[in-house]
Formats: sequence, C-alpha cells, structure tokens
Amino acid sequence: MLYTFAGSGRSKFSSIIIEVVRSQRQALDLGKQIIIEFDEEKPGYPGGFVVNINPKRDVFTVEFSNVDPSRFPARIKATAIALCQEGFEGKFEISHKAGTLKLLE
Repeated sequence: MLYTFAGSGRSKFSSIIIEVVRSQRQALDLGKQIIIEFDEEKPGYPGGFVVNINPKRDVFTVEFSNVDPSRFPARIKATAIALCQEGFEGKFEISHKAGTLKLLE
C-alpha cells in the first residue's frame, strides 16, 4: 500500500540525522551511501524502503505493507523527514537494522 507522510515533524532521531545529512550532503549528492549508527538500547523496527521525497509538497511517499501506518519504522521516517526538510527531492533507499541506518540516493 502506498502511504503519504508529512515531510515535517521531529523525533528523537532528528538531530543526529540532520547533522549527518548536512555534513555528508556532497557524498549523498555523488551517490555515495551514508551510514548512521544510533546508540539506542532498543533496536527499532528493521526494514528497507524506497521513499520518494517531495519537498515542494512537504511530503514523502513509500510502499508499506502494514495496514497500520504508525508501525512504519521511526528511524526511517525521521530520515525521510530530514531529507524533505533539507530540500532533497526524489527517490532514496533507506534501510535500518540493529541501530545501523543506511541511506543512498
């Protein structure tokens, strides 16, 4: 099912994600993968998604098979929101497993 989420908001993961995206923007623009390590006790939901960022509409869309959109992985959602807020546009691969997030344009 295709879900549309707001491209605004904050989570406890926002500050580290925005910091890394800003500092590694050039690498991301060049198609290099960015890795973010989280120091959290809870591993969070694992998964990998292709998100489509549309900063002009302040939204991102993603295929997600769960009927409950609140179960969408928080770290992946926070990353998509950060990309939207930083003005990125287009499709990005975002995956998360056991505290390691990977981001690729």
